[in-house]
Amino acid sequence: MLSRTSVWRYFDIWLVAAILLLTAYGVLMIRSAVTGAPAFEILPLRQIQWAIIGFVVMIIVASIDYRVLTSAQWYIYGAIVAGLIFVLVAGVLGNETRRWIQLPGDIRIQPSEFGRVF
Repeated sequence: MLSRTSVWRYFDIWLVAAILLLTAYGVLMIRSAVTGAPAFEILPLRQIQWAIIGFVVMIIVASIDYRVLTSAQWYIYGAIVAGLIFVLVAGVLGNETRRWIQLPGDIRIQPSEFGRVF
């Protein structure tokens, strides 16, 4: 892993600023869309919650040295292929297609999205 100072030296502050501005704009648009509809007034708070989670994940992923992932590339590739095979065997339907794996609760993941990154 890189030292703490070298990780943040190359961190793109303009990208973070753009993400924060677009997130704030999105929350404002959701808020204006649900004004007067009490059943949907939780949606802006839910958007903020997921934005915070996404921002934390972004910081964690950005602090990982990519060279660590190259040593585990075959394990990652194998896990992605196993996830794709699992979808064929035990995947659940979502939007009339079998592309999802149901996790505990109301969480579904789509293994093909992990394959897109790698």
